[in-house]
Amino acid sequence: EAEIKHGRVAMLACLGYVSPELFPWARGIFPGEAYTHTNPINALFAIGPNPIIQIIIACGFIENGLNKGKLTQLDMFDDPKRVPGEFGWDPLKLGTPENKEMYQSRELENGRLAMIAIGGMIHGTFVTGEGVFGSTF
Repeated sequence: EAEIKHGRVAMLACLGYVSPELFPWARGIFPGEAYTHTNPINALFAIGPNPIIQIIIACGFIENGLNKGKLTQLDMFDDPKRVPGEFGWDPLKLGTPENKEMYQSRELENGRLAMIAIGGMIHGTFVTGEGVFGSTF
Protein backbone atom coordinates (compact mmCIF):
# COMPACT_ATOMS: atom_id res chain seq x y z
CA GLU A 1 0.00 0.00 0.00
CA ALA A 2 2.89 2.37 0.71
CA GLU A 3 4.13 2.05 -2.86
CA ILE A 4 0.67 2.81 -4.25
CA LYS A 5 0.30 5.88 -2.01
CA HIS A 6 3.78 7.15 -2.81
CA GLY A 7 3.11 6.65 -6.52
CA ARG A 8 -0.15 8.59 -6.33
CA VAL A 9 1.51 11.41 -4.44
CA ALA A 10 4.40 11.45 -6.91
CA MET A 11 2.01 11.65 -9.87
CA LEU A 12 0.29 14.64 -8.30
CA ALA A 13 3.68 16.15 -7.40
CA CYS A 14 4.85 15.93 -11.02
CA LEU A 15 1.73 17.74 -12.16
CA GLY A 16 2.10 20.38 -9.46
CA TYR A 17 5.81 20.83 -10.14
CA VAL A 18 5.32 21.80 -13.78
CA SER A 19 2.01 23.67 -13.44
CA PRO A 20 3.51 27.13 -12.63
CA GLU A 21 5.36 27.02 -15.96
CA LEU A 22 2.50 25.54 -17.97
CA PHE A 23 -0.17 27.86 -16.59
CA PRO A 24 1.45 31.28 -16.05
CA TRP A 25 -1.97 32.97 -15.90
CA ALA A 26 -2.75 31.03 -12.71
CA ARG A 27 0.08 32.72 -10.78
CA GLY A 28 -2.13 35.75 -10.28
CA ILE A 29 -4.79 33.79 -8.40
CA PHE A 30 -2.99 34.10 -5.06
CA PRO A 31 -2.00 37.60 -3.99
CA GLY A 32 1.57 38.47 -3.10
CA GLU A 33 5.10 38.21 -4.42
CA ALA A 34 5.65 34.76 -2.87
CA TYR A 35 3.21 33.13 -5.30
CA THR A 36 4.79 34.39 -8.54
CA HIS A 37 7.83 32.10 -8.79
CA THR A 38 8.17 29.66 -11.66
CA ASN A 39 11.05 27.88 -9.94
CA PRO A 40 9.33 25.45 -7.53
CA ILE A 41 12.26 25.36 -5.10
CA ASN A 42 12.29 29.17 -4.80
CA ALA A 43 8.50 29.12 -4.42
CA LEU A 44 8.77 26.66 -1.54
CA PHE A 45 11.17 28.89 0.37
CA ALA A 46 9.23 32.07 -0.49
CA ILE A 47 5.92 31.04 1.06
CA GLY A 48 7.27 30.16 4.48
CA PRO A 49 6.34 27.29 6.80
CA ASN A 50 2.66 28.04 7.52
CA PRO A 51 1.16 26.81 4.20
CA ILE A 52 3.33 23.68 4.35
CA ILE A 53 2.14 22.95 7.89
CA GLN A 54 -1.48 23.38 6.73
CA ILE A 55 -0.91 20.87 3.92
CA ILE A 56 0.66 18.33 6.31
CA ILE A 57 -2.23 18.68 8.76
CA ALA A 58 -4.80 18.31 5.95
CA CYS A 59 -3.03 15.15 4.73
CA GLY A 60 -3.14 13.80 8.28
CA PHE A 61 -6.90 14.31 8.44
CA ILE A 62 -7.33 12.61 5.05
CA GLU A 63 -5.21 9.63 6.15
CA ASN A 64 -7.16 9.36 9.39
CA GLY A 65 -10.46 9.40 7.49
CA LEU A 66 -9.40 6.87 4.86
CA ASN A 67 -8.11 4.42 7.47
CA LYS A 68 -10.95 5.02 9.93
CA GLY A 69 -8.53 6.08 12.68
CA LYS A 70 -6.29 3.02 12.34
CA LEU A 71 -2.95 4.54 11.44
CA THR A 72 -0.39 1.95 12.54
CA GLN A 73 0.62 -1.17 10.65
CA LEU A 74 -0.52 -3.23 13.64
CA ASP A 75 -4.19 -2.31 13.29
CA MET A 76 -4.51 -0.82 9.78
CA PHE A 77 -5.33 -4.17 8.18
CA ASP A 78 -7.54 -5.64 10.91
CA ASP A 79 -10.52 -5.61 8.56
CA PRO A 80 -10.21 -8.76 6.38
CA LYS A 81 -12.28 -7.12 3.60
CA ARG A 82 -9.88 -4.17 3.26
CA VAL A 83 -7.77 -4.22 0.11
CA PRO A 84 -4.58 -2.09 0.05
CA GLY A 85 -5.06 1.03 -2.04
CA GLU A 86 -8.82 0.54 -2.44
CA PHE A 87 -10.79 3.44 -1.03
CA GLY A 88 -14.12 2.82 -2.76
CA TRP A 89 -13.86 5.93 -4.93
CA ASP A 90 -14.19 5.32 -8.67
CA PRO A 91 -16.09 8.27 -10.20
CA LEU A 92 -15.34 7.20 -13.79
CA LYS A 93 -16.36 3.57 -13.14
CA LEU A 94 -13.07 2.24 -14.53
CA GLY A 95 -12.78 -0.55 -11.98
CA THR A 96 -14.98 -3.10 -13.70
CA PRO A 97 -13.90 -6.70 -13.00
CA GLU A 98 -12.65 -7.33 -16.53
CA ASN A 99 -10.23 -4.37 -16.65
CA LYS A 100 -9.46 -3.78 -12.97
CA GLU A 101 -6.18 -5.74 -12.94
CA MET A 102 -4.95 -3.89 -16.03
CA TYR A 103 -5.63 -0.47 -14.47
CA GLN A 104 -4.02 -1.50 -11.19
CA SER A 105 -0.81 -2.56 -12.92
CA ARG A 106 -0.78 0.65 -14.98
CA GLU A 107 -1.23 2.76 -11.86
CA LEU A 108 1.63 0.97 -10.14
CA GLU A 109 3.95 1.31 -13.16
CA ASN A 110 3.10 4.99 -13.72
CA GLY A 111 3.50 5.65 -10.01
CA ARG A 112 6.99 4.15 -10.06
CA LEU A 113 7.88 6.27 -13.06
CA ALA A 114 6.49 9.39 -11.36
CA MET A 115 8.58 8.72 -8.24
CA ILE A 116 11.72 8.70 -10.38
CA ALA A 117 10.52 11.66 -12.44
CA ILE A 118 9.85 13.99 -9.51
CA GLY A 119 13.30 13.21 -8.13
CA GLY A 120 14.81 14.07 -11.50
CA MET A 121 12.80 17.28 -11.76
CA ILE A 122 13.89 18.44 -8.32
CA HIS A 123 17.54 17.64 -8.97
CA GLY A 124 17.35 19.32 -12.37
CA THR A 125 16.06 22.47 -10.70
CA PHE A 126 18.92 22.38 -8.20
CA VAL A 127 21.48 22.02 -11.01
CA THR A 128 20.08 24.56 -13.48
CA GLY A 129 18.32 26.97 -11.13
CA GLU A 130 15.32 26.93 -13.47
CA GLY A 131 12.02 25.11 -13.58
CA VAL A 132 11.57 22.00 -15.70
CA PHE A 133 10.83 23.79 -18.96
CA GLY A 134 12.86 26.93 -18.29
CA SER A 135 16.26 25.30 -18.52
CA THR A 136 18.06 25.43 -21.82
CA PHE A 137 21.34 23.75 -22.66
